[in-house]
Amino acid sequence: MKKIIAYILAAAVVVALVMAGRTTAMAGFDDTELTARQVEVHEAAELLRELGVNENDPAITALQEEWWRCDKLKGARYLGTYAVTGYDPYCAHCCGKADGITASGAVATEGYTVAMSGDFPFGTRIYIEGLGVFEVQDRGVGPGKIDVACDSHADCYALTGRYKVWVVNDG
Repeated sequence: MKKIIAYILAAAVVVALVMAGRTTAMAGFDDTELTARQVEVHEAAELLRELGVNENDPAITALQEEWWRCDKLKGARYLGTYAVTGYDPYCAHCCGKADGITASGAVATEGYTVAMSGDFPFGTRIYIEGLGVFEVQDRGVGPGKIDVACDSHADCYALTGRYKVWVVNDG
């Protein structure tokens, strides 16, 4: 019974840590504060492991994802909220051609290549909250918009929305 109560309390801590982390970078936290957050998250995961929680448990997975999110945001520059859509780089309707070659000359990679305005040099890496890290390899969209290379129109529609975006490194 004590183990169940401890797990419930630990799970509540996990939820609080992960939910609080969703605004960590936006709130102007610096690298030192992001590192401190990583320590908190790591300690919560260790507590769950000590209670016998499986490594594949959603609580531990969420903590691991939060740890990596904080790591990616160290030294990153917050850009704001962007309109994100998808495009199929092998679809003539989406791109006017179907060869998958981007404006930078690179072959588009689903889940990695993005198109952004000329304000961002090719090679700039960005983090889109909830989607991951991408590289600017294409053009064709205006300021405040990002087009993510997808492998199907269904995937394009599925990710369409507004997301918080950070520059991880300038190209």
